[in-house]
Amino acid sequence: MDLRHYDGSFSRFTLLFHDVFGYSSAYSGMVLATMALSIVAVSYYSGFLADKLGTQKITSMGIMLMLIGMMTLLIGVYVKLNWILIMGNLILGAGVGIFNPANNKMIMQSVPNEFAAMAASINVLSRNAGIAIGIALSGIGYSALISFHLPPDMAAASVLGLFLILNIFVRKIKVQ
Repeated sequence: MDLRHYDGSFSRFTLLFHDVFGYSSAYSGMVLATMALSIVAVSYYSGFLADKLGTQKITSMGIMLMLIGMMTLLIGVYVKLNWILIMGNLILGAGVGIFNPANNKMIMQSVPNEFAAMAASINVLSRNAGIAIGIALSGIGYSALISFHLPPDMAAASVLGLFLILNIFVRKIKVQ
C-alpha cells in the first residue's frame, strides 16, 4: 500500500475480485472504476474547499474518509457483499480526492518558490515509491497468509487489515 494515498489498491483488488470472488475481469473493472470516478468527482471541488477552509482541515477530513473507506472495504471483503465493496471504493476514492489537492497545496506552500519543482518531484517520487513498495508487500503478505492455509478471502482481509494498522502507525511518524 502506498502509505499515504490510494496505494495501488487497483491491482490488489483486481486479483481479489477475479481470483478469490470469481468475478469476471469486466465486472471487477467496473467495481474498481467507482473509486476512480469518486476521485475525479471530488478532487476538483476539494481544491476550492482547501482554499476556503484551510488545508489542515481538508487533509484531516480526507484521511478520515480513507480510513472509513478502508474499513468498509475490509468488512466488504469479509462478508463478500458487492454493494459494501462498491461503497468502500466510493468512500476511499472520495477520501483520496479530498486529501490530494490539499496535501499538494501544503507541500508547495512549505517550500520557497525556487524549490517548488523539486518539492513537486519528491512528492510524486514518494507517492510512486509507496505504491510500488505497497504492492510488493501486499503480495508477500498475501502469499505468506495463503501458505498458512488460510482461505483466500481471509488472507485478503488480513492483508487489508495489516496495511490499515501499518498506515495508522506511519502517519504518527514526525519528519523533521
